[in-house]
Amino acid sequence: MARGGYRQPSNPAAVSGPGALSQKVCIRCGEAKPLDAFKNRAGAADGKRNDCRACSWRREELRRGRPEVRARILAAQRERRRRNYTPESGRARNISFRFRLTAEDYASLLADQGDACAICGSEPEPGTHLAVDHDHSCCPPPKKRTCGACIRGLLCSGCNKALGGFKDSPDLLSAAIRYLTETANG
Repeated sequence: MARGGYRQPSNPAAVSGPGALSQKVCIRCGEAKPLDAFKNRAGAADGKRNDCRACSWRREELRRGRPEVRARILAAQRERRRRNYTPESGRARNISFRFRLTAEDYASLLADQGDACAICGSEPEPGTHLAVDHDHSCCPPPKKRTCGACIRGLLCSGCNKALGGFKDSPDLLSAAIRYLTETANG
């Protein structure tokens, strides 16, 4: 350890010397800034923090809770999110992450099914979408993502919930059909 209880950077050549970096990108604002715009951080590969001094100061002010600064920072963050987010873009990101489907893949699946549910054939109500159905035995929980190869089709909310209720079991579905036919009036 160096004097004062601070550790030296694990890679001092990254800060000074022939292979030294002259700039770094702040993880908060995304701007490339000179290294002196970053606070020191012992143990970091380059000896510097990942966020610039300005972003670090903003976060510190927010953390300390000065109401006028906090309100201004939160308003700016909300505005940035509002400009970049739409329900469609959020839904597309969710489907892309969870099911490894692009918007084009989803549209292709939907067109292949005739723009309707794969089970009951109903078209989605305006403003709603069909759910992506996949084989849960292929990618069991706690995974939040599927492999993408186990996607079976697109289902309306009712059919998707029904399959989930029957635990995707053909035996349970057969038993339910048998029950309905045996107990039908008339």
